[in-house]
Amino acid sequence: MSDQILGPRTQVRRSSDVLDSKIDDETVMMDIDQGSYFGLNETGTWIWALLKEPTVVADLCDRLMEDFDVPREQCEQQVVGFLEELLNRGLLQVMTDEFA
Repeated sequence: MSDQILGPRTQVRRSSDVLDSKIDDETVMMDIDQGSYFGLNETGTWIWALLKEPTVVADLCDRLMEDFDVPREQCEQQVVGFLEELLNRGLLQVMTDEFA
């Protein structure tokens, strides 16, 4: 489990140790080191695609808010929760530790 704290100014990207494949609107991922499989729904798949390059959490929320009618605070809470789960599973890398 990670001790990292994610905030709006934190820059993140996918871990390079994860294999993934898109199937319809979902993504299936495998962590080779852990031998674990994970699945993402349509929204998780969209976020995963955006994480291919280093991305700031606030920018990720900006992109989501363009497509979903959700208040910023709620978006940030849900995105950070999702990213923390990815981080705790070793699927995400924190690029910087700048917090808002």
